[in-house]
Amino acid sequence: MKIIKYTKLKNNQYKILLDNDLEIKLYDEIILKENLLINKEISTEKLNELISLNEYYLIYYKSLKLINTKLRTEKELFKILSKYSDSDTIKKCLDKLKKEGYLNDEVYINSYIHDQILLSLKGPYKIKRELLNLNLDENIIDKYLSNYDNQFYLERIDKYINKRIKVLKNKSNQKILTKLKEELFNLGYQEELIIKSLNNINLPNDLDRLKKDCEILKNKLAKKYSNDKLNYYLINKLLQKGYSYDDIKNII
Repeated sequence: MKIIKYTKLKNNQYKILLDNDLEIKLYDEIILKENLLINKEISTEKLNELISLNEYYLIYYKSLKLINTKLRTEKELFKILSKYSDSDTIKKCLDKLKKEGYLNDEVYINSYIHDQILLSLKGPYKIKRELLNLNLDENIIDKYLSNYDNQFYLERIDKYINKRIKVLKNKSNQKILTKLKEELFNLGYQEELIIKSLNNINLPNDLDRLKKDCEILKNKLAKKYSNDKLNYYLINKLLQKGYSYDDIKNII
């Protein structure tokens, strides 16, 4: 087979027309590397080799584009690229990217932790769990998480608590504390730090709030129920808000 025409395409590729009317696409790097501008005769074996090589470069440049969009881990890239090529080609491509410094787990870990600290409310345990799920080195993760001490996380917890209390103001103190502890734990903060922060917050007197809630609910429920039935539903509603049974009975 003989090359009879080159047509330039976008993304550094050329369309190659062979004398048997077969058309293939090749990256310019392959054309230069294989000296195809001079050696225009191609065997069937060589053609298959060029097609395979071009697929490798296709995956390589797609990887670069993905990395330029945002930092990626090896696991992330492999998962995305598996839609386009076989595992051997992808592994060769990823090895090349690592050698060239485009794929660096330590850079990724440092950047990820910095972004999560800056842009989210996540605590260290959740950030670490997410990075471990990407098969990243635990020692490197711990190294960069250690840049932030307990005092830093206490300030983040306090800020979160002060914001959430305004939203939870209509609940009982016990309900507020339980809810905050659960939310902060799910965000990945250390239980010891959560408890320390919760012990320092000042909440309004629970009995005053209970009296107010009791009055509001009683007026609402009295439209449907009376006597023992009214008290039954009133107690249940107040228990759901987190008030203690003894306090409810005393108020009623």
